[in-house]
Amino acid sequence: MHPQFRTVEGLGFGDYRNRPDAWQKIWTYRRVLGDGSSAAPGQLSLQNWGYSLRHNEGGNDFPFGYLFLSKEETAAQRDDWCGGVAINVLAAAERRAFAWHDWFRRAAPEPLDPDQFTLDGACLGTRHGLAKLPYVRDTRRSIGAGGFVLKLSDLVGQIDEHDLVSRTGTVFPDRVALGAYPADIHPLVGYEYPPHVLENHPTLPFYLPLRSLTNDGFDNLLVAGKTMAQTFLANSATRLHPIEWSSGTACGVVAAHIAQNNLTTIEVLDDYERLRMKISRRTPVDWTLPNR
Repeated sequence: MHPQFRTVEGLGFGDYRNRPDAWQKIWTYRRVLGDGSSAAPGQLSLQNWGYSLRHNEGGNDFPFGYLFLSKEETAAQRDDWCGGVAINVLAAAERRAFAWHDWFRRAAPEPLDPDQFTLDGACLGTRHGLAKLPYVRDTRRSIGAGGFVLKLSDLVGQIDEHDLVSRTGTVFPDRVALGAYPADIHPLVGYEYPPHVLENHPTLPFYLPLRSLTNDGFDNLLVAGKTMAQTFLANSATRLHPIEWSSGTACGVVAAHIAQNNLTTIEVLDDYERLRMKISRRTPVDWTLPNR
């Protein structure tokens, strides 16, 4: 027996609504186990389907509320701490995820049997079958020590075939991680962006400095991945997992060094050469591009 899930409005294939293979494409889009062009017993699909504002329908994405509370609302939560999260928004997003699962399995094309599709809580380590944490596409970002913020201009530049340095983004003296990906923004549903934001922004292989992993207000805090000290556009290029892992590895090494030597994040900023050497034993910290 399948559990009964309450339906919600606006479920559907979204931008794929007119495609005859919409269901199969959504199933295989984030399929993590299995192959072929459609579903089969034993397969696993991680559902992450967006919402189309144009068609007013979509999958389990939830564009109808903001998960994080304001600073004032978060402060008011101190006596009943819930992580600074809007619980009503989280609950509504969970209801939509359950409703999407039910809608999507019932929409399975023949000869697929809707009753064969279940939520695999064992795979995710939960009883309810949803992930342990919500996937927040964009979150708050840090302001680094001294007000540092990584900018898109640090990741782009003109290539000079005779100059190795110019074949990368800004070569920070305190570089501790690296990445390579064009600026590909994650737009928010229902928001309009100026044309220069939506344009394609090629980047060069780039570096992440130690300062981007710090916070100007707390000298015992390091940040990595999406929460680094960076602009919205810079994050659109640094948001890939390999780049986040690179910054995360750097954070781990720096955190260990700080703990072992009873230091603060501010005190280690000038010791970047020794830190870069330590980090290089765990992950690459320099681009070695052929000079040709």
